[in-house]
Amino acid sequence: MEHQRPSKQSKRFTTYVDEFTGQQYGYLNEDELASFRTRACEHPQACDSQRCPNSHSTAWQRRDPFAYSYWPTLCPDVSFSRNRYERKLSLENNSCRNKRNCRYAHTKEETLYHPLRYKTSMVMVGGREGGL
Repeated sequence: MEHQRPSKQSKRFTTYVDEFTGQQYGYLNEDELASFRTRACEHPQACDSQRCPNSHSTAWQRRDPFAYSYWPTLCPDVSFSRNRYERKLSLENNSCRNKRNCRYAHTKEETLYHPLRYKTSMVMVGGREGGL
């Protein structure tokens, strides 16, 4: 992309600034993508879970897609439900016998942050569309 230049490197994610609009965009490089939300957060109540690079899920932490071979499609033996009073999805059923060795994703994050799907479009940093 000709009209973008690297802007800064951070522990959480890398950003680019569009030279024409000045808009800041975020993405994870390959190393960040491998470790993003694969470890439990040490202070889940004290941090902003939308910006934290660690997992806040007690049910399932994201697998490193470079260490585990799985497709970015949700496993047919896993389902989620949404509490009508909260925006958050909750694990409803995980009857998958393969668990961490399953060839399919077990969370929304495993589908969204999979190398076959991730970086297919830019997302605004801090934007309502799911910026980091």
